[in-house]
Amino acid sequence: MLTGCICRLLDQLNDSSCYDIVALKKEKSNYLFEQIAELMRSSYGKISRKQLIEKLNYSGDYLNEIVKKHTNMNITQYRNSMAMYHASYLLLNTTKTIAEICMELEFVDQTYFYRIFKEIYGMTPKTFRISNGYYFGE
Repeated sequence: MLTGCICRLLDQLNDSSCYDIVALKKEKSNYLFEQIAELMRSSYGKISRKQLIEKLNYSGDYLNEIVKKHTNMNITQYRNSMAMYHASYLLLNTTKTIAEICMELEFVDQTYFYRIFKEIYGMTPKTFRISNGYYFGE
């Protein structure tokens, strides 16, 4: 009886229709990306690669590979896009100055903030605010 059980088990393990390794890897990749995306969204992009590594217990290279696969961006680019999305929200829905928004999003270099914002939106934060009808006199 034991031999029969072992034979059935080996037969099941040999039958690839019972499991699909590629599908399992894809499902794991999608789940991991959703975790990364949620951490990025909830922190408005203010989470570092090191913090992602610590929270998710994966190597930085692997996390970068997952983000690249799902967004065609590396972790830094994805983080910046999340931060700029939140910056655009703040520009249109608050009276905070651009300098205050930079500080809130933890950009120590305002020039870098302007450059990233312009790369994503094609205009400076001030022009973005004015062109959307929300100018508070900055």
